[in-house]
Amino acid sequence: GARGLAHIGAIDELLRQVDTIVHPAVKADIGRWAGALASQGEPFAFVETALLEQSGLADMAAQIWLVDAPVPVRIERVVKRSALTPEQVEQRIQAQTIIAPGAASAVITNDGVAPLIPQVVALIEQTTKAQRS
Repeated sequence: GARGLAHIGAIDELLRQVDTIVHPAVKADIGRWAGALASQGEPFAFVETALLEQSGLADMAAQIWLVDAPVPVRIERVVKRSALTPEQVEQRIQAQTIIAPGAASAVITNDGVAPLIPQVVALIEQTTKAQRS
């Protein structure tokens, strides 16, 4: 009823408040870490995040590599490792802000069929080659 909706609204507001504290701190920490790597001559700094846009990390990235899997595969994986139902997982997926494949520099397919490592190695090689040019 109305009390349940009010409770959900209160939780959502608390999460927004936490995000306004956590996201800038994480962004600053990643900036320091990536700067330290660059000063040591490291050509790459990889950051994994499910909240790329919301966290403000997108504007720090030279490239965005999207790891993508078909929705049924994603649902199956989450159900196997959690106590969530397929319907709950689908609701969470629909609530997420997803980077459109066209907005990513590259898309890595994680469907359980295409091997991941060759895809990542190829992207590293392409990026390294482009940096040299």
